[in-house]
Amino acid sequence: MQAIDLSQSLAPSAAPAIGLVTVDRKELLAALAFVGKVAERKSTMPCLSWVRLCAHGGALTCETTDLYTAARVVVGATWGAFTACTPVGELAAALKAIDAVAVSFACDGATLAVTYDGARVPLEYHAPDDFPPCPFESEGDEFSPWADEVAAAFAATLPCVSDDKTRPHLNSLLLERNAATGALCTVVATDGHRLAKVVLGPAGDAAPVPYLVSKRAALAIGDMVARTPAGALARFTVAKLPAHTGTNEPRTLIVKVGPARTLTTRLVDAQFPPYGQVIPQGDGETRLTFDRATLARALKSAAAVASKHTGGVVLDAMGPTVMLSATRDGATATLPLPCVDRQGATMAIGFNAGYWRDFLASIPKAGPSEITVKFGGELAPMVSMVDVSPEARLTWVCMPMRR
Repeated sequence: MQAIDLSQSLAPSAAPAIGLVTVDRKELLAALAFVGKVAERKSTMPCLSWVRLCAHGGALTCETTDLYTAARVVVGATWGAFTACTPVGELAAALKAIDAVAVSFACDGATLAVTYDGARVPLEYHAPDDFPPCPFESEGDEFSPWADEVAAAFAATLPCVSDDKTRPHLNSLLLERNAATGALCTVVATDGHRLAKVVLGPAGDAAPVPYLVSKRAALAIGDMVARTPAGALARFTVAKLPAHTGTNEPRTLIVKVGPARTLTTRLVDAQFPPYGQVIPQGDGETRLTFDRATLARALKSAAAVASKHTGGVVLDAMGPTVMLSATRDGATATLPLPCVDRQGATMAIGFNAGYWRDFLASIPKAGPSEITVKFGGELAPMVSMVDVSPEARLTWVCMPMRR
């Protein structure tokens, strides 16, 4: 395993200087919570559980990396200078135990401690030269979508990313850019049982440019953009391999929101499934529209009595009343599901209740109050389309289960 080496961190790399730097405790804890999502605490390489702290020019930079993904947050600080590494978990635990508005770091190049109100908490010190390099700045293709649009797209698609790390093409989020304009046009995820596609803009006539982001990195990016104020842009940079390698394939994605937070990750080298073949075309044989809150309550009740192994429930639209039923240990529970509108043929279809609940949970609270689903047959995918933001439309597909 090799560290990402596209460029060096912007943080000063000189020998640690004696420093006494004061920062806001809550602001620093928030920074550690973000970079801690990247730190690898179970690795056999201890340096991957560290956070690199660099005080310089009235700011404190916090950096972590697991060799594939790296995160950085810059917080305001008093003037002073030092560079040191310490386990991110140890530092966060120390800060949580402190009851003070501000804390100070004391570093002499061989020791590191947090001080506050006359007290001193020693921390495990490591030399900054032992920390892997992190590429937070690099030239490449850039695109800058609105952060809130990206947040909505990631929230809607991430539940459909597979947790199976042995299948990197499914354990990733697909980002597609318009080949002509360079704008982010679609975000797609699938685990083989369900699929979510959010359209942010036109794909254009040419085939879009794809980038695969690992689920772990995508979760961190989603969290970063979700915390960004409305009206802000998220700057994405796709860095290339160095020219001497003889190839121009993209390797690293760098995401920056404002001046304070940056995340960089190695792109996944895999082929995403041809998702367009999975999304049914046409209106389907049956279309059912439900009140969103009513549907959520019914699914919660049905999931409670569904099989723990399959989570399967049956949506029965064969009679005049739509019914939702689940079976466990030979006992079947059935409850009526009021339907706002109903069109097409009568039909019954089985599906995983948890998948549908994830879908409803991914829709913003201010989203549509009604949900329409369509089916092309008992063994055909179930499809729903909703707007997750003014400029982003979600298409959700769920494969059926045999009843």
